[in-house]
Amino acid sequence: MAKLNFKDPAESELVNNAFLGRTEDDQTTGKLDLVNPDAVSGDSITNLQRQVNENKTKLLADQDLVSSGELLFDNLSKQQIKRVQGDGAAVTLSTTPFGASPDIQDGTIFYIIGKDSTNTVTLTYQDIADGCLLNGDATLELGYSLQLFYSLTMNRFIELGRNF
Repeated sequence: MAKLNFKDPAESELVNNAFLGRTEDDQTTGKLDLVNPDAVSGDSITNLQRQVNENKTKLLADQDLVSSGELLFDNLSKQQIKRVQGDGAAVTLSTTPFGASPDIQDGTIFYIIGKDSTNTVTLTYQDIADGCLLNGDATLELGYSLQLFYSLTMNRFIELGRNF
């Protein structure tokens, strides 16, 4: 019987022989159950791929923003980096810069980096649902960065730090 080699793609015969009990070549006596709807995160194989996807830093596409605009984001990655600038002018984002009721996981960290000295992007302190709790308004110029943490229980984006 062939052995699984983690350097080569797995073929169905190898996976079946390694993980499924057999009494005869065409009779399966056990199977791998990938669905466990009652499992908490990390307790089932179905959650493994999600955890792998979440626990990586994702560099999102640069974004040109308009006044009162909103940031685009990825709802899976736990750490996200986005470079921003105003679309032809300095802009101030919406009071809810990630949108109203965004589909964001608790504990997600965002790094927002300015990429223009003239077409700056401003986020404002807003103690409202889906708003940002900042240490004062933040205007992102070329190379300025702002780090935010999303708290689901507080329903707010909380400033962790900035480099300006």
